[in-house]
Amino acid sequence: MPVYRVGLWFHDYLIRPLFRDSQSRLISTDSASLDLRVIVIDSGKGIDLTFEYIPSMFKKHTVETLSATYIELLRKLIHQPYQPFNESAQDNLTPSVADKQPAGRTIHLFSGFNATPIGKILPYIFSQIRPDVGVKLHPSPFLFDQILNHRHSLVQKTGDINVFLFRPEDWLDGQQVKELDVSTLIEQSEVMTGQFISALTAFAETVPTPVYVGLGQPVIPSLVQHVQWQRYIRRVRTQLMNNSGLNLLPLHVVKEENIADEIDYAEASDETGLPLFPYVNRHYADISKVIARNIYTVFKSSRKVIVVDCDNTLWDGNCAEDGWENIQITPDRVRIQTFLLEMKQRGYLLAICSHNLFDDVKRVFERRHEMRLSCRNDFVSTRIDWQPKSSGLLSLADELNLGIDTFILIDDSPVNCALVRERCQEVFVLELPEEGHQAADLLLGSWEFDNADRLGENDSRRTQQYRENRKRVTLKDQTATLDDFLNRIEQCIDISEVDDLHRPHQLTLRVNQFNASYQRFSISQLQAMAASPHYILKKVSVSDRFGDLGEVGFWLAKKQERQLIIESFLLSCRALGRAVEVAIFGRFTGDRHGTRCRNIDIATGRESAK
Repeated sequence: MPVYRVGLWFHDYLIRPLFRDSQSRLISTDSASLDLRVIVIDSGKGIDLTFEYIPSMFKKHTVETLSATYIELLRKLIHQPYQPFNESAQDNLTPSVADKQPAGRTIHLFSGFNATPIGKILPYIFSQIRPDVGVKLHPSPFLFDQILNHRHSLVQKTGDINVFLFRPEDWLDGQQVKELDVSTLIEQSEVMTGQFISALTAFAETVPTPVYVGLGQPVIPSLVQHVQWQRYIRRVRTQLMNNSGLNLLPLHVVKEENIADEIDYAEASDETGLPLFPYVNRHYADISKVIARNIYTVFKSSRKVIVVDCDNTLWDGNCAEDGWENIQITPDRVRIQTFLLEMKQRGYLLAICSHNLFDDVKRVFERRHEMRLSCRNDFVSTRIDWQPKSSGLLSLADELNLGIDTFILIDDSPVNCALVRERCQEVFVLELPEEGHQAADLLLGSWEFDNADRLGENDSRRTQQYRENRKRVTLKDQTATLDDFLNRIEQCIDISEVDDLHRPHQLTLRVNQFNASYQRFSISQLQAMAASPHYILKKVSVSDRFGDLGEVGFWLAKKQERQLIIESFLLSCRALGRAVEVAIFGRFTGDRHGTRCRNIDIATGRESAK
């Protein structure tokens, strides 16, 4: 059953126009046989357009936008007759409210309600945190049609992010809300919402990046206050939460006092009585921040090491001048330490870089029972000396065999922070304010630590793994050849089927050095490929006599005709220099024979290597 009854009439003969002075007109009528009728007449001097619609089915703004878009499309086809039609159709034919897009990645925002303010606020937010990210707001009247009927034309360039905002009441108009009871409204909305979510899920399977969906707060008073409608909205939210192919934005946590009850409906509504702007500016700003914060986790660099200062960071005061017994460990400093412990449990490595004497710092950790952190057990390494902190960070990166771009520095000194920003520009520097409460709030509220990944088995013991690696490095320095070293550590490499997709998902997000394709896969994408007979997913685990390195590698292969295409191939830096990649290439050959493929094609970030 079609959503709307729509007809398009094209006349190739002259007929008398309905009006003398107009070439494009809108006719609102309750007596039309169709919900929308577009009449196109060749007048001899040009094309005469008439859009006839039923006001109870379409808002005037919707038909106006449709008319303007159709006219602009015709103009493009006239002036660019040799351009393929699908290229013209994919252009944004209506004026964009977002600023001119930079050359980097783009966030495509689709909304069933008027999201014009978000199209202004979101570009500003990203101009402050990621200037290379642009925002493109697409016309709201076509949200349902775009995703239901034209989702394949919505696929943008690799790396772009798609965000869809909607409310079930978007499928209704003011006349329906006034005349129909809530049960009937829910029945009508359920059909549309169900089709929309199904189409959105299908669209998510066609794009390599996460698809975000936001369920906006209802604003129509008669629906907001109705218990039956509230239950319906909760069902829709639960359906979206349980959809592994979509990423639900937590718009329900936005403060309710910022929504439409502050709008003067008499001054800000269309002809159906619904508000042109359903939210006040503060609510639009809150929605924009939720979108930006969730998407930032996709764009931000993968950080692995948190390097922290001591004085006026882990405690108040200077341990050298005040003495270990006189420094203050306030509840706010305890909050900071507790947060760092949580980050360690999530897989971050903790390190200290402090301008101090080691013994002074050590006494604070050992003699102050309020300390939540242990210098011996919680920190993988320390740089407690008077060298520039940029030198300390580079030294830590060399010791841990990690890129400097994986480091975060937490420090209270504006001078030290400025020097690190200048000399180690890849490091994320979080400069804490002097006051403890403000420092804790800033740290705990930082977007840099947002991570939706589930805790993995390897995360909680990563510090121990790096300590074990020091023993390996010492032994390697004492060994003449790589083969002799591998024999002495009794290395064991296990390549097997993937049984838990969360670790491969983490690796695709975190591994940068040995990563052939740099593709970032969502859990839902990995689930779909694991269920497909056309894909092979393998994990690589390594252990030796010093300990278990855990799952350090992953590859994803696709069987296509007589080729085995390695779409993703990556190894953690912990496994480099141990001939693990040699064993993996040997397994590639075995899988090629097992699948009767003639060639192996490894897809890289730039080109394929055969």
